[in-house]
Amino acid sequence: QWGASVKATWDLFIHEHFYVNNDEEGNPIYGMIPRDYKKVIENHYYFGLIDVSRGQRSFYIRRYEKVLMHSQKVLQLIKDELDESE
Repeated sequence: QWGASVKATWDLFIHEHFYVNNDEEGNPIYGMIPRDYKKVIENHYYFGLIDVSRGQRSFYIRRYEKVLMHSQKVLQLIKDELDESE
């Protein structure tokens, strides 16, 4: 799966180039600190990963919005049908 390979690559890059704050359960929390800011900011691969991540996020947001819209329509149809049957 393409998304999984991007995530694996991203995770490896993050692990190699950033200190990541974790909560008590080991889940990453907000805030990553570059190990070497200059290396990160000069790394074109990093910006490529950011672009890919941004694209994936936009895609999923559009998909979720579409699903939400359809779900709201279905809920309204159900409410309308229940109102008519009363």
